Amino acid sequence: MPAFLLPMLLKGFGFVKEAARAAIGFIVRHPWQSTSVLLLVACAWLWRANNGLQDAIKAERAAHVQTVANYRAAQKTAAAIQEHNLLRVAQAYTDIFERKENALKSDRDSAVARYKRLLANAESYRSAPGNADLSAATDAACVAYSGSPCAAIPAKLKAAQDNTDQLVALIDWVQSVAAVPTSPGDE
Repeated sequence: MPAFLLPMLLKGFGFVKEAARAAIGFIVRHPWQSTSVLLLVACAWLWRANNGLQDAIKAERAAHVQTVANYRAAQKTAAAIQEHNLLRVAQAYTDIFERKENALKSDRDSAVARYKRLLANAESYRSAPGNADLSAATDAACVAYSGSPCAAIPAKLKAAQDNTDQLVALIDWVQSVAAVPTSPGDE
């Protein structure tokens, strides 16, 4: 520390010491007045601090009200987006279901027509005059391979074809439904 600062510091400390003695002397001579001045200073300090707190509380309440309003607006927006998405997905599913139902009806009608043609052809082959031994051998072969007479084979073939068609249609339907985007952002 520079030497010229030391005398200034000692004078400053002496001034503080004299001021402290004067304050203590005033407090001893006038205890009620000094207490009331101290209380007045404390009240003013608390009032000033409280004003700052009131402003902070008001600002915090305003921020809270704004935050609640923002959350409510975001909730309404999200609900509207979700409702739109649900309607969009439901419409997509309805379109797929109608399209697949019409395709299945058309395929079923086509299969029934083919089955009737097959039965008519089979009946014409059976009713045609032929060799009785060959007919017996043919029925025996049908029973040996399919477990049923030759007349029952077209019905079994139709049932197998119907099951295959339904399985293919089910696989196609599942793939169509799975391809529908269900998230709101995937439109």
